[in-house]
Amino acid sequence: MDLYSCVASTALDIPPRSHLYHLTPAGVGTPAVESLTGYIMRLAQAHSVSTRSLVADQLLPLYGRTYLLRNSLRLFWDEQTRALNGTNTSTRDLVHILESLTGCSALQGLTMLTWMNVLPPRGLLRSHRAWCPRCYAEWRVFGQVIYEPLIWALENVSVCPQHCLELCTLCPSCQSYLLPLEAQSRPGYCEHCGQWLGSIPKGCVAEARTSRQDISREVWVATEIGALLAYASSSTLSPIRERVAAVVSAYVAQAGGGSNAALARRLGCSKYTIRDCCRGAQLPQIGILLKLAEIAGVSLLRLLIDETLLLDLPPIVGSVAEQPASYHGPYRQVNKAQLSHRLQAEVANPTDPPNSLQAVAQQLGFDLSYLVKQCPDEAQLIKARYKTYVQRRKQRIREDSFTELRQIMTRMASEGIYPSQKRVAAQLSRSWFLRLPEARAAWRQMLAELGKVAPTDEVTRSPNLEVRT
Repeated sequence: MDLYSCVASTALDIPPRSHLYHLTPAGVGTPAVESLTGYIMRLAQAHSVSTRSLVADQLLPLYGRTYLLRNSLRLFWDEQTRALNGTNTSTRDLVHILESLTGCSALQGLTMLTWMNVLPPRGLLRSHRAWCPRCYAEWRVFGQVIYEPLIWALENVSVCPQHCLELCTLCPSCQSYLLPLEAQSRPGYCEHCGQWLGSIPKGCVAEARTSRQDISREVWVATEIGALLAYASSSTLSPIRERVAAVVSAYVAQAGGGSNAALARRLGCSKYTIRDCCRGAQLPQIGILLKLAEIAGVSLLRLLIDETLLLDLPPIVGSVAEQPASYHGPYRQVNKAQLSHRLQAEVANPTDPPNSLQAVAQQLGFDLSYLVKQCPDEAQLIKARYKTYVQRRKQRIREDSFTELRQIMTRMASEGIYPSQKRVAAQLSRSWFLRLPEARAAWRQMLAELGKVAPTDEVTRSPNLEVRT
């Protein structure tokens, strides 16, 4: 029997093929496990397509929400993506879709689905992206995978536990907030201006926080939550809802002899919240559980999964009597006439640039809604003046950008250089300007005036993005 007949008679064990790349999630089993939204960004990069193309062409047709494709993807970016790393049914559906398309199992560990029985969605996730610029910078220098850890997406985490650095939430280049997932999202880059997020501008708040001494608790919080994420990404066991009610009830009995108010004072929440938690009618937010773990001297992970905790309940540190009582004194006395006079002075003598109503409220030490309620006329004048200033500033920026665009294209044409969009954008002080439809129209008109012809790909290549100034 020759070689070819042997090969033909042997059954080949070919593994099943996946529709999308079998992309391995980053950081599995560690506190820095990748987030589901970050995984989608990297999956799009692996296929050399935009995040919008991957979501619209591959994920949403299987998502079961046809209204998103029928109406607009804007609703998906603005509303749906804020909860994709959380505990709701949309997260579970998307996890199943990605597992079937990529062949990767246990993508649930990239979300908070493991804790859906013990952690409510409220107060769990951020509404915008956050990141540690030093992590990005180190990963880039050492050639490591650049990704979005899940711990950065959680509301209670404000610092990077590795660098003790406050997480950034504003792009250092365009000062924009970034949604958890957008049409042009990429790990480590701004979805609006496309600039690198791994740099810390001089004087940035994140850089200044490294010298402060009051971030020890914030680092502890990040470490405790990181332990939850490491456990969830490497285990399939989920805690049960009744366990949280039993733990809270046990500490109610220990802290105040059955008084919900005594434990509520220690945790800084309402006694009705504690009552409902003991009944199993409400789940305590993760911030309350962190305070309980702190005063009990146990880890948050043990508080949620250790079955032996109730058999040997650690005592709460300190007594209730040592805690300061709630303030029951008189309400703040406010001279409304004097407050109105101060607002009138702000209207009559505006600063340059004028202050927003929020800034005025902070200067006077009042809540914004209180000023609107007590002095509606003055508040509306301040709001209208600031709105006018913002609109004029945007118009001035656009006019300056149009002038700069014309000057750059004229100079390049005089030097014999074809003023393509890429070349012009590289010399603009605001490189994002050419992403605006009216800017691209002005670029084409200027080409015609210069006797140039725009290639087809130059006209259609730039995406129509919403740019925030």
